[in-house]
Amino acid sequence: MKKHIIPILFTTLVGGFVTFNFASCSEDNTELKETTGTTVFEVEPITFEGIANGQEAEIHFVAGAAWTATFTSSNNWLSASPTQGKAGEATIRVTPYSDNKGSSSRSAELMVLVDGEDMPFLVRITQLSAAQSDLEIQGDITDGIMNLKADNTGGKFVGNLQITSSSKWDIATSDTGNWLSFSKDKEPQDGKETTVNLTVTADYQYFTDACMNGSFSLQVPGTTPVTIEVKAESVCRVFDTDAKFENEVERLAFEMTDTLQSGTYQLIFYVESNIVWELKNLPEWMGLANEFTETSNRKDDGTLQTHRVGVGLLLNDKYLSAESRKDVIHLTDIRGEVLKSIEITFDGIQGNFLQHDFAFPSYDPLGNDFSFEAKASYINADNKDDYWKKMELPFNVKTSIDYTTIEDAPYHLIMCNANNGRVLKEQVHWATLRMGDASNRSESNGIFTKEIYLQANDRGDADDQNGLTNPASVREAFIFIVPKNVSFDDLFNSGDATLKDEYAESFSHIMQKQDHEITYELVLEGLENGATIYLPSEGGTCQFNVLEVTSEQLTPDLIRLWYNQSTGEWEEKEASTAQTNAITMEYLRSEETGQLQSIILNVAPGMLTTTRGFRYRINVFRGDGYSDLNVFTFDIMLKDNQ
Repeated sequence: MKKHIIPILFTTLVGGFVTFNFASCSEDNTELKETTGTTVFEVEPITFEGIANGQEAEIHFVAGAAWTATFTSSNNWLSASPTQGKAGEATIRVTPYSDNKGSSSRSAELMVLVDGEDMPFLVRITQLSAAQSDLEIQGDITDGIMNLKADNTGGKFVGNLQITSSSKWDIATSDTGNWLSFSKDKEPQDGKETTVNLTVTADYQYFTDACMNGSFSLQVPGTTPVTIEVKAESVCRVFDTDAKFENEVERLAFEMTDTLQSGTYQLIFYVESNIVWELKNLPEWMGLANEFTETSNRKDDGTLQTHRVGVGLLLNDKYLSAESRKDVIHLTDIRGEVLKSIEITFDGIQGNFLQHDFAFPSYDPLGNDFSFEAKASYINADNKDDYWKKMELPFNVKTSIDYTTIEDAPYHLIMCNANNGRVLKEQVHWATLRMGDASNRSESNGIFTKEIYLQANDRGDADDQNGLTNPASVREAFIFIVPKNVSFDDLFNSGDATLKDEYAESFSHIMQKQDHEITYELVLEGLENGATIYLPSEGGTCQFNVLEVTSEQLTPDLIRLWYNQSTGEWEEKEASTAQTNAITMEYLRSEETGQLQSIILNVAPGMLTTTRGFRYRINVFRGDGYSDLNVFTFDIMLKDNQ
């Protein structure tokens, strides 16, 4: 068996740890004094491990004369060879030949006598105890390293070990200071196997670095200690998306949102951290996007968010400028110290900057749907309620380009037809833009603010050239103010009638009421106004195509007809609930345009008799403050009455 040569070594006890420092045994780095007739003996004490197998140490010296070596007392575990020699360089090999099975170390002294020297030269040789503890360690440990994990409060890092032993053991620490603490659920006992749950906790309050490293030892008296390394790493990383595996970022820039009409500059970043962080003291030119952002990863109950936390920042509107800006924001920890610094930049407004505040009201003060009135002549300037009917509405537009006329403005108005609040891929033109009061124009930091009016055309304008609006019905539209290079088709997805994402919430919905002074008509194919339909007693279904309709806001009213035999006349009576449920009128509309195409009449069996018929009056709704107008009437009679 190959022997392991142990050079001269010494033992140092530090804080309960045994550390072995080995001096080299090669001739290259062992410096010997070569002086004739003088002995040079510079030898350190020797220490062997408790298991003898394979260990050996060499003692090098220069003898001034013949020499002999012997142990000062008898022992049964150590040998030395050779034990004598001549003057000059000499080497003695010392070998332990038995294990130290005792509970403590044992020592011996080798004495070297050199002829002519008055005093002997002594070397102390120690063998440590070979006694082994029965410590069994399981839990949060891999290859002797214990990585502590942050708990859900973000202030502590915790790991757990399960230690089983039949001996009492102690914990010794070296360089952990006060950042590391230990707690046991019970104390180990001698002579009785005990499993102890040991909790190791690192307190972030005492961290001096993001990643803390230390160690502690478990030791049964008289045995070699078991050393366990400890690591605890605090993490605070910033990303510009919520996706995994992307790179961290150290700087971010404000960019105009995809919704060009709003002209808002915004940035969003995401923070991933296992400790508490807070965002405080934003520079005055930044603000929080309140509908999105959070300023800490701590929840109301004191625990941490388990996912990345998103932070949204807006450029404060009053700091919009053609000039660039740069600043640094900080994420701080529970001690108020900076965890992460992020550089924030704003390049200044660009040529495509466009911001407007048109978000017109949906309802008037009385709770009615808000609409432009049909004609300017309908509006009474002395009636405060008519304020909500006015033909135009003011709003402000901010751009980075100056202009004095609407024709020179870097934007334009696009109107999409709508039906019952649903956008249609049909362009209409019943409203326009006009410049507002020149006194309300301003310029600040290279940004121009103009007052603009949205002006609805009076009914009867040639605007209805595309045939998509009807002067007798409420007409509605989605209105967009976009850069001039954006066309009507650009608003929609390719080959689709749905708005693109960047325009899906960037519009205002506006309506214009119907004209109350026009002549309302309903013309049906195969049925004249005032005519009578004859059906058999088993009822039936009739369908009539719509040839012309002025307004589609139709309300059918069912009336029971009762034959008065005394007068020989048919008299009108109120229809019962059962009758209105049994005689119904349906409207069939176009799937593409939503326009009325035909009316379907359904009469259930048993409703018609020789003394009972029914009358339908179809009325048109003309708006609040105006009475409904009858536009069509027909009767339903039993065929036998014909």
